[in-house]
Amino acid sequence: MKELKKILGLQIRRIRKTHNFTQEQFAEIVDIEIPTLSNIETGKNTASLQTIINVIEKFQIEPNDFFSFVRYKKQQKDPLDIEINQRVKLLPNELKSSLLNILEYLK
Repeated sequence: MKELKKILGLQIRRIRKTHNFTQEQFAEIVDIEIPTLSNIETGKNTASLQTIINVIEKFQIEPNDFFSFVRYKKQQKDPLDIEINQRVKLLPNELKSSLLNILEYLK
């Protein structure tokens, strides 16, 4: 969490500096106190959801761009698992119950 606070703070600082605003000007635009902005930028505090929304809206930033530092690795599903799930979904409940019994036996 500490690392996320720092990264989020750096992102907000980058946006402020890109637009050549002082902390005072930026804080007024996004409706927060100057010390709060300072603490956010240094990673001492986490920006509230409302502050993040204000930054995104006031500076017309796409949320995906704002959170570009987040890396999400989608796990690949095993094709065999997908095939089994699809076939099981098509089975009548009676056969699903029998299949479950067989799987329990195989444990």
